[in-house]
Amino acid sequence: MNRKTFFFLSRFSNQYLREKFNQESNLSLTNKVLGISSLITYAGHEVEIIVTNTGNIKNSKLDKTSEGKIKILKPRSFNILNLRYINYLLNIISTLIIIKKLNSRNSYFILWDYLPDSVIPVLLAKIPKDNIIMDLEEKIQDDPEAGAFFKWFERFFENKITDNYFSPNSEIIKEKKKKLLLPGFFSKNLNEEKELIRKLDDRIDSNSLDKDNLKLIFSGRFDSNRGIYNFVEIAQKFKDNDSLSFEIFGFGNQEIRKKIQELSLKQSNLKLFYEADRETLLDHLINSDISFNYLSNQQFISGSFPSKMVELINFSPVILSNFSVQNLKTDRIILFDGTTEDACRKIIQIRKRFNELMDQFEHDVKKRVFLDRFSIEKKSVEMRKFIDEI
Repeated sequence: MNRKTFFFLSRFSNQYLREKFNQESNLSLTNKVLGISSLITYAGHEVEIIVTNTGNIKNSKLDKTSEGKIKILKPRSFNILNLRYINYLLNIISTLIIIKKLNSRNSYFILWDYLPDSVIPVLLAKIPKDNIIMDLEEKIQDDPEAGAFFKWFERFFENKITDNYFSPNSEIIKEKKKKLLLPGFFSKNLNEEKELIRKLDDRIDSNSLDKDNLKLIFSGRFDSNRGIYNFVEIAQKFKDNDSLSFEIFGFGNQEIRKKIQELSLKQSNLKLFYEADRETLLDHLINSDISFNYLSNQQFISGSFPSKMVELINFSPVILSNFSVQNLKTDRIILFDGTTEDACRKIIQIRKRFNELMDQFEHDVKKRVFLDRFSIEKKSVEMRKFIDEI
């Protein structure tokens, strides 16, 4: 086998990078990058994550760390007088210097979406088209939270950089390109996968079907597109209901965080876990009853496969969602029309049907219906074939 080396450029952010360098948190991106990187190592190749950033990271020298077998390299970063756009450009140059040093005939570069901090260094380093893989997770053009420049940047470079793609679904890349579909993973590596399955089995074995109290959970970025406002409104509707509790795991907007903190002081059944570590999130998710899934932009929904759905469908008995996912057919996804009123009605209906839905969840876990489908171990076979052919 011809052993290849892959460098994954992304805005990766684990706990070490957040605490030491103020790298912006993005839990879903970090988990997906680790999942893909693990697939590559299980396929018999080497992978190293090159950390890019948005220009607000601390001024710092080059730094190296790791997650298991996966090396993580953070290029030198600049933060001059908080001039974000100047720093962003300087950090792109810093990434370029690293790429030029690392590049060899057997090197391949994976880019997370059409972002300047990953695309520009690779283009300036003159990396051959065949040695680039675009990990296209979503259409930036369809994201209502994305800035105008980033939408323009994606439109300008779309389909011009490479013919090799990772993608969560076939709708994002309809052209005849070489692509490997990677909807997502419920674990970041094989060891975590085995541990999470053990915890799921423990919950099933100890579960009491007569559930008097239901726990609802939100996890994701704090912005208007992903439903945090909606979830908080729902929680407030049930603030005097002791049989329902609401947990919020998130990152991002500080103003939203402050508002939720203030509300949680007045509402005993509402708790906030801001930028909690992954282990804490997964433990709470595995022990939740209803998970909340929401996207406000319909065009964005059609051009993405929300990777957190993979965790929700595997770990939570019921998903309350305002949209369906074509490749996830199950009665455990309960749809609502996007309004707070309808969500509240559906929560009451779920309570009445919960034993039935819990039975379905137990069946899915025992038969490994979704666990096998989104397993890193299973997907590594497809990754090995993809790499052999590029």
